[in-house]
Amino acid sequence: MLKILGDFYRRVKENLASLLIIYSPIILILVVIELQQYIPISELTRDTVDLVRGNIYTGLISDIGIYLWFCSASICFLGALILRHNDHKQRQAIFLVILGTFILWLGIDDRLLVHDKLIDGGEVIYAVYALAAMYFVYNYWDLLMASAYEQFFIALAFLAGSTFVDAIKDLIRLFEQEVIYERIGEFFGTSYDVVYQNAYLLEDGLKLMGIVGLSVFCAMFVYQEIVPEVVEKNVQQNA
Repeated sequence: MLKILGDFYRRVKENLASLLIIYSPIILILVVIELQQYIPISELTRDTVDLVRGNIYTGLISDIGIYLWFCSASICFLGALILRHNDHKQRQAIFLVILGTFILWLGIDDRLLVHDKLIDGGEVIYAVYALAAMYFVYNYWDLLMASAYEQFFIALAFLAGSTFVDAIKDLIRLFEQEVIYERIGEFFGTSYDVVYQNAYLLEDGLKLMGIVGLSVFCAMFVYQEIVPEVVEKNVQQNA
């Protein structure tokens, strides 16, 4: 036991600088939360379900999507970190950094609703996202074509479909034409509430499928670029 404690102390001492880099930002954030007087601390620290007194499944699909946004970004950044040591794969590393950064921002936007709550003109934000995606595809077309590009474009199609449904809903709300939901309900022999709820199901379902597809693409791209390199190194070492 004493040996383990001694080894633990030695490791902490040797890695003190790294530990400070890791935990200092968190401590700083907590200090700022404590010192600020504008937002109740509980609103920043407690789970959303507790705050709204909701059920455990409140916002479940949205939460899964947010988790996958950040997982996908982490996969990209880890892959880029590994590939940057290979002089022949610098472009792939940059590709992953850009893709990971974009996905990370989309996750932040999805969690904080930047395009809806913090910035007026969600349609403009969507247009910026679309232009950024098109430029990315144009600039890295060769890498995409050498990867599981069908997964990438299917994911983009799902995300675009979700955005389109959201835009239609915003237009209906903007022009106060909720009667459209009633007309659709009458056509299908159902109620206004069913149509209204299914509009959310369609929007969020398409978004979740897009996020899942993008996550799979990121994992497949990193696997494709890293595993052959590792296998080749092992073969050379065992030769």
